[in-house]
Amino acid sequence: MPFKLYGFDWDYGGWVSDWKVGTFTMTPGCSTRMRFEPRNNSNTSASGDGEFNSNDAAMRDADPAVATFGLMFGTPTSE
Repeated sequence: MPFKLYGFDWDYGGWVSDWKVGTFTMTPGCSTRMRFEPRNNSNTSASGDGEFNSNDAAMRDADPAVATFGLMFGTPTSE
């Protein structure tokens, strides 16, 4: 199932923004964080502070690979 991620080459570049109810969808007490980097750096159409679907042609042309993966457990606390 396609998910959404931010375009490359900015502060939040490559981070998944919405799992769209896929396998890594946030579950109570645990969330999955993942950032991708393009392997095809010549593609600039998947860049910028917009969101792209993972199956978008521009994103697929960028040939992204997982650069960061993390799991967050627990509920956020306010201090």
